[in-house]
Amino acid sequence: MTVPANPTKFEKYHVIWKKNGLSNKIQEEDIFYKFECFDEYICPYYVSSSEFIKPIVGLLEPDIADSVQSDPLWRRARRAFFAKFINERSFTTKINNDLKKIVQVPTDELSKQLNSGWENSTYAYDLDLLFQLKYFKDRNILSGKLIQKNGDIVFEQSSTLTKTNAEQTGEELYEIFLSKVPWEAAILKRNGRTLQLNVGKVQGIHLGDKFTLYGSENNHEIAKRKVGELVVKKLEDKTCSAEIQQENKDFLRSLVLRAVRIIKR
Repeated sequence: MTVPANPTKFEKYHVIWKKNGLSNKIQEEDIFYKFECFDEYICPYYVSSSEFIKPIVGLLEPDIADSVQSDPLWRRARRAFFAKFINERSFTTKINNDLKKIVQVPTDELSKQLNSGWENSTYAYDLDLLFQLKYFKDRNILSGKLIQKNGDIVFEQSSTLTKTNAEQTGEELYEIFLSKVPWEAAILKRNGRTLQLNVGKVQGIHLGDKFTLYGSENNHEIAKRKVGELVVKKLEDKTCSAEIQQENKDFLRSLVLRAVRIIKR
C-alpha cells in the first residue's frame, strides 16, 4: 500500500485478498475503514471475515425403531420441526445417524453420553450444541431441550399435542430453538459505531438482541478474541443495524471482525 503524500487526506485503495489460490478484489462497500496516522503511517482497514463459522448443531430424537414413530401426532409435529431444522442455513445440522458416527457409542448410550456434556471429549470440535426432541406417547407431550457442550441446559419446553395443533406446535418449538442458537452474522457495512448485519426479522432477530464482536490483528486467521459487543437498534426483514458497545483496546487494532449472536436464556 502506498502512503498518501498528505496523510490527512483519505485516498481510496483496492484491497486484494486470496481465496482458493485466486486473487479477488473486495468491493469498496465491503471495506470498513478507519484511517489513523501513526509515525509509521499505518492505515488499518476493518474487513469482515471472509469465512463464516457456522455452529454445528445436533438433533437427538427417538430412534427409528422406537414405538413413538407410529404415533400420528408425533409424526406430524416432528415432520414440521425437522423440515425447518434440516434446511437451516445459519448452522450446520447433524441428525441421529451423524451423532452416532461422531460419538461412536451404541444407540441406547447416545442420549446419556451427550446429556452429561461433551466439552472435554475427543469430538468436542465436531458438535457445538445439541437439541433433544422427545415425545411422551402416554400424555401426548412434545418436549424439546437445547444443551451446551458443558451439559448446561440453554432452554427446555414441553407442549401438549392435539389433532389441531401438531404441526403448529412443532414449528413454534423450532422458532424458539432457533432464537437460542449463537450463529454468526456477516458484517455488511460499518458507519461509525454502527454495523449492518445480514440477519433480520426473517432469521428471528429482535430489537435489543446482542452479538459478541470478535477481532483479530491478522487477516489470515479466524477472529477469536472478544473486542466488544453489538446491540441491535434497527431491524429490517433480512438485515439489522447494531451499535458497538463495551469495546476494548483490541477493537482498534483488529483488521478482521466477526459477530456471533449471544445465547438468550
